[in-house]
Amino acid sequence: MPLKFAVVIERTTNNYSAYVPDLPGCISTGSSLNKVRGMIREAVTLYIETTLAEGEPIVMPRVSVAEAEAYHRQSLTDIENTPSEFDGAVPALSVTFEMVQVEVEVVVEPAEVVA
Repeated sequence: MPLKFAVVIERTTNNYSAYVPDLPGCISTGSSLNKVRGMIREAVTLYIETTLAEGEPIVMPRVSVAEAEAYHRQSLTDIENTPSEFDGAVPALSVTFEMVQVEVEVVVEPAEVVA
């Protein structure tokens, strides 16, 4: 069953990082944009396979690219407004918002899906 999840990809000074707002803790890094895209696809697939193997329902994609962008921007605002040893300074990152399609190789019964 193909699923499409919104992904936030950030370019840092040393690499790229990606996360999926719909899947808490589903993150990856890579040395190039193409590598991080591949790595996040693998991370999403592993996340879903692990969830199903543990008998838990999978979360269907809900966050659009626009919502992922709003979520990310709000997160940065929250960080900037939080006192820290960096005086609220957040590095300017190059950010990409896109959808990543992942093929799930398992049969999913309707009862195993959380809308």
